[in-house]
Amino acid sequence: MFDSIMDNASSDTMANAKLIAVLAVAIIAIAGVAGYVLLKDNGNNNDRPESLTDAAGNVIDLKKTYSKVASTTAVGTEIVCDLGMKSSLVAVTNSAHIYEMTQKVNGVNLTFDYPTTIPQDIADGKLMVLKYNWTAEQVAEAKADLVIIDHNVVAADDSKMKQLQTLGITCLVLYEENTWDKINENYSMLGKVFDKTSRADEINKAALDADKKVMDKFKAQNGKNIAYICYCYNTYYIYNQSGLMDAALRMGCTNVMPTTTTTTITPEQIAAKNIDFIFFDDMGTSLNWEEVIAGWKADPVMGQIDAIKNGRFACMEATPFQATSYPTIHYVMGEGLVGSMIYPDVAGITLPNIVTADKYVDYLSWLDA
Repeated sequence: MFDSIMDNASSDTMANAKLIAVLAVAIIAIAGVAGYVLLKDNGNNNDRPESLTDAAGNVIDLKKTYSKVASTTAVGTEIVCDLGMKSSLVAVTNSAHIYEMTQKVNGVNLTFDYPTTIPQDIADGKLMVLKYNWTAEQVAEAKADLVIIDHNVVAADDSKMKQLQTLGITCLVLYEENTWDKINENYSMLGKVFDKTSRADEINKAALDADKKVMDKFKAQNGKNIAYICYCYNTYYIYNQSGLMDAALRMGCTNVMPTTTTTTITPEQIAAKNIDFIFFDDMGTSLNWEEVIAGWKADPVMGQIDAIKNGRFACMEATPFQATSYPTIHYVMGEGLVGSMIYPDVAGITLPNIVTADKYVDYLSWLDA
């Protein structure tokens, strides 16, 4: 009897043991699937490609980990921070006004770690500064394993990039165009580099949604004849390409002063055009726009231009000018500002002739409505 009881107990024990083992395997399998999904959602998964090709044709090895980044461009610095990788920066470019955008991006319901503190971090010795005319030797001193470069720098002269590559430093070249496909590609490239593809996708989707809202609001309007002019050092310039003009053209406007290269023009050439609206910037030289406008109105040529006489112009301070120019998520605000300046009645705002750094965001409240 005792043996029979023990045999039955033994059988029950073995059955329970088998059940526990099966459950354990099932739990491990479920955890593994959940872990895979979680990693995939974070962009850290086995589907990650082994390499990518940047704007200059460089092949970037994604099997490497890039933990020390030198950004020679403010655009690169912002994208790195937008992706949540600010702590990886060891050296950055810096000059007046380039880190003065807003933490919040109107029309985008995401939080960003905008690099507002970069100038102070440089002053405190936390970051090495890279001047506009940086050299390969200076960048190499940062001991970075990744250097971010604008395409226009490489297009003009790729020798500095090649010097860095000779030293074994990976260089990633960003696209420079103010078009959403290229802006999104820049986020996607760096998202893959830092294994932050989900964050990059999130930003890109939000940007395209906001862009659609801007274009839907303004592109149905009757297109205006516009000009975009830089006025600094008592000279007038027109650009061959700009984010501001790109946005206006997509809204159906016409550039009445096109050019194939940055060109100086005269007041007489401006007066000869039939212009509905003029954008002015001062290339960050901090002009006293009130004095400049008073001079225009008193000038026998500028004062007779209909757009000047009728107040159909906007003079931008450096920060709103940046918003219309930087190919980052902030270009959403730039597009919105362009539309608001051309069509203030559609935006529901009263637009002054001077668009200031502390007020321009007020003209974009409709983006968050």
